[in-house]
Amino acid sequence: MLRQVLILAGGRGTRLGALTDTVPKPMLDVGGRPFLEYLLWNLRRFGLDNIVLSTGYRAEAIESHFGDGREWGVAVACSREARPLGTGGGVRQALPLLDEAFFVLNGDTLFDCNYLDLALLLEGGARAALALRQVGDASRYGSVACDGVRVVRFGEKFQSGPGLISAGVYALTRQAAALLPPGESSIEQFLFPALAARGELAAKAYPGFFLDIGLPETLAQAGRVLPAWRRKPGVFFDCAVLLPGDAGSSPRPEGDPFAPGAVEAVKWCNDGGYLVMAVDSRPGQGERAGFSPWMREALRRRGAHLDAVYRAREASGGGGPVRQALEEWGMAAAASLLVAGDAAGLAGAASCGVSGRVFAGGSLLDCVREGLAPS
Repeated sequence: MLRQVLILAGGRGTRLGALTDTVPKPMLDVGGRPFLEYLLWNLRRFGLDNIVLSTGYRAEAIESHFGDGREWGVAVACSREARPLGTGGGVRQALPLLDEAFFVLNGDTLFDCNYLDLALLLEGGARAALALRQVGDASRYGSVACDGVRVVRFGEKFQSGPGLISAGVYALTRQAAALLPPGESSIEQFLFPALAARGELAAKAYPGFFLDIGLPETLAQAGRVLPAWRRKPGVFFDCAVLLPGDAGSSPRPEGDPFAPGAVEAVKWCNDGGYLVMAVDSRPGQGERAGFSPWMREALRRRGAHLDAVYRAREASGGGGPVRQALEEWGMAAAASLLVAGDAAGLAGAASCGVSGRVFAGGSLLDCVREGLAPS
């Protein structure tokens, strides 16, 4: 499973004028914090905690701020460009620090898509995969045409109208990156068209939040909307509804230990931009081994993930682990949902302002969809 992310943060951002005279574009203040901090926060949710920063213009401002990354719960290494190398050159230079497969993100763009799901496209033989986003006007970016998940054509910029665009999130293999020439190049103009011509470039569209800060007006917009975006709603799953019976105990059980529709439910919430928490809401369940590392890896291999696990023994105050999660993540309680196996498991949800739903059997995915459907 991919755990490493290369963030391309070396450009100056000339379209922002004097705003980047002394501050590199990814470090511009957005809602009281550098834009790059939003990217790291989002990546860490997916377990993507191995970060390589490709720096260039005013590199020291980025490198000194993030250091080794420990303060943000990640490990950070830097690949500094002595001269501008473009997106392709930045990837090529960073290769000695990179795994066999890794994600690439633009440091001035935030696309809230399911990274783990995107990585699954590499299992079908593609050497690279693009996360796509439908926009009302693709003229600034250029559109992408696909046959299923295979990219067949790139449209030119400046052609107005709606379309699918590459949203600055890629899953890449070292085999693909090795095709980049030494020196300056563009991953978008050189590598991706070449891979598409060979049938080795995949793509998938996602509906998530998308914003780049490359223009003064979009930077101003980011200051208004990004802090609100981070205040996400959440879906809480009682451990018993994800892992019925003794499926969560050690040693690892054979077969699929999850309840029917459980993986699909978690992934559906991931895809929809919800924070996903597993909770042991009743005393005595806190020792369950059900969310040991292998169990969470089983979800990751299927493109799903848990943002965190909360146990009753770790929480304090009314509402227990649900309240603790709401406070620590700054979640939007009114739009959140707790799914439990019985009414007792819902105790405390109402006091936190979270709606509750009992899962009495059938598909857990159907239960979650019904619980989050507009009333």
